[in-house]
Amino acid sequence: MFMFLDCCAVNPVESTTNDFDTTPWCTTKGECQSTNAEIPKACCVGVTETNYTSAPSSCYADVQSGTYNKKGCFQALKELEEELEEKNTAHTTTVLVLEIILFVLEVSQVILVISICRSSNEA
Repeated sequence: MFMFLDCCAVNPVESTTNDFDTTPWCTTKGECQSTNAEIPKACCVGVTETNYTSAPSSCYADVQSGTYNKKGCFQALKELEEELEEKNTAHTTTVLVLEIILFVLEVSQVILVISICRSSNEA
């Protein structure tokens, strides 16, 4: 999720004190201790599944500003939800407009047929 949404932790990461401090990942026996990390490598800017192992230590160990995704994943998920809602609303509006246009065209065809029938009855 960190790599897909370009986010890190639940709340925004501001420094080496962050959401990971009290997690099993970073307690006295967690992965954090064995790699001297403050945040997971997945939080680093530009890290993908293919280059995960070569993430720069300035990101995960030193937490240097600009090297990691500061946005919290809670906010990133909210933004994704809003974006999907906007697309859904835009899609619904487009479908509604198209349905109205089709209705107007059908009514126009009926009026045209009625006009043609009246013209041929008068002739």
